[in-house]
Amino acid sequence: MHPTFAWGALNQTIALWTGVIPAILSLTGAVVVLATAVAIWLNPATRSNLRRQSLQMLLCVQAMSLIYSSAYLVQTFITGPTKWCDVVTIFTLFASNFIEFVVMLIPVNLQLVLVHQVNTDGFLRYYLLAPLGAAIITALPGAVQSVWGWDPETRMCWIYITEPHVRISWLVGAWYTWLLISMVVSTASATIVLLYLVFHTRSRNRELAIGEGNSGITSNNGVNVKRVASRIMLYPLVLITANCVSAIGNFTIIRAGGIKSEGTYVLCVISGIMYGLVPGAYALIALFVDPCFSRALRVLLARRTPVEKTSTEGKPRIQIEITTQVVSNIMDAVHRKETRLEGRQSTEKAKEERREEHRVVQIVPMEHMAERLSNESEGSETQDMYAVLELARL
Repeated sequence: MHPTFAWGALNQTIALWTGVIPAILSLTGAVVVLATAVAIWLNPATRSNLRRQSLQMLLCVQAMSLIYSSAYLVQTFITGPTKWCDVVTIFTLFASNFIEFVVMLIPVNLQLVLVHQVNTDGFLRYYLLAPLGAAIITALPGAVQSVWGWDPETRMCWIYITEPHVRISWLVGAWYTWLLISMVVSTASATIVLLYLVFHTRSRNRELAIGEGNSGITSNNGVNVKRVASRIMLYPLVLITANCVSAIGNFTIIRAGGIKSEGTYVLCVISGIMYGLVPGAYALIALFVDPCFSRALRVLLARRTPVEKTSTEGKPRIQIEITTQVVSNIMDAVHRKETRLEGRQSTEKAKEERREEHRVVQIVPMEHMAERLSNESEGSETQDMYAVLELARL
């Protein structure tokens, strides 16, 4: 501890703006994502890209981010005790928990669709109502007990209780328990999906090699799985990074009895940055990582820039199928649909048709693949499978 450390006007200003600037960026990102989603929805050529449930959940996260970032901005700008402290803190807690719960369910939905072959069409209402109810339940006790307010230890609107044991109990019960659950569940689901991709893809490759008589079929699945992993793991990675940093900062400040050293001050500043940046991280995932959203955005931009469109004429955009497991799942769904329409067929004939279908889908124009999957799927299950295929493209 540095006994000469004193909380002065400069420290207050730095702590203020290091929280405000990230919150403004997150608020701007949420507005951009939602405005882009409206433009995509209004365009018939791109509207089908918004049918995927995981993307709709991510858009709901952005809508709630408007409340979270706005409340956090007000919470940061308040510099002294006021009755508005508990109000904005309750809204911040409510919006934060809702966002964490919905993000947790995105890998869960992918696990249900891809690993367990569950048709999750229509689950969206449950994916949103359950986090909404849980967020209200976790925010109510502190509001009823008037726990939230001006925090003399962090010098911001947070929790007004200073007694360490009671303070920790409320923080754990109203906040960190649910954050821990979100981190564990999202990480477990993402890991299960990745393991399923690895083992099932290797098995499918061996089957294809045997079925084709080792005719030279090759795959880039080693690189492919790494690319899928780097994207699927983004959700739990954001949860773990932000929540662990904030937890370390809060509990260290509690143990120190407040911000009484340069170290605790730095942790306070870093926690403020992370709190403000979290919604912005999900906005970046929607804009640049989510395959359906980014593809629809490219189509919108291409329609508005005819010069760029003509410059690429004669250069067909090819989608190479490198995720054998995902495509085989899609082909299984298509095959079952054809079987119901055409009646029962012999086993040998069905296998031959599936083998031909797989060869056809290995190299398909990107825009044709999107159109086929949109027409074949009444809901969002195939869209979710296609999303993983898009995530893994070269």
